[in-house]
Amino acid sequence: MRALPLLFCSSLSLLLSPLASAESLSIGRSESILLLDGRCEAAEWRHAARHAVTDRIALRLQQDARYLYLCVTSPEDSMNTLDIYLQAADRPELMNLHASAQVGQRVRSDAGWPEYQWWNHDGWYSPAVPFTGMQRDGERTQARFKPGVAREVQIDKARFGAYPWRVMFQIGGERDAEGHWINRSFPADASEDDPSGWLMLGAAD
Repeated sequence: MRALPLLFCSSLSLLLSPLASAESLSIGRSESILLLDGRCEAAEWRHAARHAVTDRIALRLQQDARYLYLCVTSPEDSMNTLDIYLQAADRPELMNLHASAQVGQRVRSDAGWPEYQWWNHDGWYSPAVPFTGMQRDGERTQARFKPGVAREVQIDKARFGAYPWRVMFQIGGERDAEGHWINRSFPADASEDDPSGWLMLGAAD
């Protein structure tokens, strides 16, 4: 497979208009099962509905009868981590699917969100941020990871309940000028604890 040019990934979002939190997210129809290779190749994603998160981050959505697919493209220096928060129409619980250098999921209780139990993902997957080796930083040795990889996700829709879903996304992996990690929520004013401010997904299905 041929890698999608980074210029295309970063400029794609410039053609899109940000979605208001009261609106539903549209989903394109997929003709085949997608390969989660971190490329978001144009041919595979040509039927996807495309939504702008910021002027540099784009979210693409498509589905077939069984699976929902997501692709997030971020700036080439980003680690492109992702949290998906969702609540199905027929289930009261709030779920969080997390993908970064580790992958895991959790369910919110009355006491709030528990700590992650890594590699417990069930019914979905997104490849972890690629590990590139260890690097010495002064007296410490730190793990190094590859930035600039598109975030692709496959979700078995039946595992998470009936449409429509309420959804919120948090996209991380960038640093600000002071070196602090940035998390961007979509919609921007939503809270991970309150699904009333989340977007609707699958309302037309």
